[in-house]
Amino acid sequence: MLDRWYTAEKRDYAVFANRYPMNGELNHQQEKLQAMKTWCEKERVTHTPTIFINGYKLPDEYSIADIKEINAYE
Repeated sequence: MLDRWYTAEKRDYAVFANRYPMNGELNHQQEKLQAMKTWCEKERVTHTPTIFINGYKLPDEYSIADIKEINAYE
């Protein structure tokens, strides 16, 4: 489903929603969505992917390519 959305040449939500009907299920997810929003705010997750190493967010000054240069044993 997500592949179809992200690889589409033209993203048309009405067409997508017709192909994958939710049957009102999204209306029952507000509590879960709020819990996720609260967690993201608490953990300062502002985008995806957000990289965590041993429970710590990768600082903005570093990129994923820098990980190979980090020696955790020094």
